[in-house]
Amino acid sequence: MNDYNDYYDFDNNNRFSRLPAPVRAALLVVFALLILNTITFITVGTGATISLPLIALVYLACGVLGAMFSVNTNDGQSPVISGALAGLILWFFSFLINILLTILLSAPSLGISIAIGIPYLCLCAPTELFIGAILGSFGGLLYGFFDDGHNDDLL
Repeated sequence: MNDYNDYYDFDNNNRFSRLPAPVRAALLVVFALLILNTITFITVGTGATISLPLIALVYLACGVLGAMFSVNTNDGQSPVISGALAGLILWFFSFLINILLTILLSAPSLGISIAIGIPYLCLCAPTELFIGAILGSFGGLLYGFFDDGHNDDLL
């Protein structure tokens, strides 16, 4: 008979733990980013005063998680680099989510979402890429400062 622990493999041999640390971090927080991007998109930017600081916190948390996963798996990356990579991967997921939202909402909005979405993707996406990488690396730096024994190899 299968035991609960046999069904759920808790010894880190599952597929999720085999992914690189930055990818795992981005996958854990991508749902929060999806919700915040949807709020910003549906409110046509008026919800940005609330969602943009929260998006920044999501990128920061992603950097902390990326650094934590990297340190725990001993993959040799510094926490700052792992945090920056996690922020970049999260940006890529955000970019894909914004493209999907633009396509899915184009019919109900009679094309208005494409008229708003394309300039957003062209103008704001590169800025979000840069800020996401910076905040991710800052999250990795924060994790490195608070993690015992890894303060000497932050960069």
